[in-house]
Amino acid sequence: MFGAQWKLGKAVYLDWWIIGGSFGSSTGSINAVTTLDQNEQDGLREELNNLDIPLLDYTVRVDGNGAKMDFDGPFASLRGGLSFGIKF
Repeated sequence: MFGAQWKLGKAVYLDWWIIGGSFGSSTGSINAVTTLDQNEQDGLREELNNLDIPLLDYTVRVDGNGAKMDFDGPFASLRGGLSFGIKF
């Protein structure tokens, strides 16, 4: 991370993170519970299977009670922040 730190008093500091990176992996699921007729199931299944999400592996299950998507894949992001610290 890149940033700056300032001493504001005898024991108080301000830390500013201008930019930093993070990366890792993510696993999860999304559930939608609703009653679907056969046409709605087919349309939803087609839309979910046609999603183009880079670097993400996912499986879709659609039935008369709703839909479930399980996913797994890497992520990367930029972050920044502001912190106050107290020295003791």
